[in-house]
Formats: sequence, structure tokens, C-alpha cells
Amino acid sequence: MTLKQKELVSAAVLIAGLLLILLCGKHILFWPLGLAVALGSVVLWKRWWRCPNCGQFLGRTKGRYCPHCGKEIDYDTKKSQ
Repeated sequence: MTLKQKELVSAAVLIAGLLLILLCGKHILFWPLGLAVALGSVVLWKRWWRCPNCGQFLGRTKGRYCPHCGKEIDYDTKKSQ
């Protein structure tokens, strides 16, 4: 999966969690479930948002180059193996 796809999946999971919290907030079961889903998106982001070259976490940066190894990051292609 490319970095761009991972970013979209993580954002979709976050939105799903927030929608569960907002739309089903009166039901005691759905609020914690929505919170768990939203926090799951953070876990995905921390696990997936890594440099395809060195594997270091990119943080909140979405620059053209990795702040750790300095290599160019292509968000639309998979890491060649």
C-alpha cells in the first residue's frame, strides 16, 4: 500500500470513529466504540506513516524529503523490494 493510500485509510477510520461518537452519542455503547475506532486511526497513523526508504516515523511532516535519511519521498508508489 502506498503512503497516500495509508493516509486515506487512516483518515477514513478517524472519520468513522468521529461519526460514531457524534451520531450515536446518546447510546452508551456507541460512544466508547467510536472513541476506540478514532484512537485506532492514531495507531494506524503511527504504524504506517513511515519513510519508505529508512522506515523512520515521519511525524506530522509531509515534505518532499525524509527528515531522517534525506531521501526523496514518493507518496504514490510502493517501496521497491
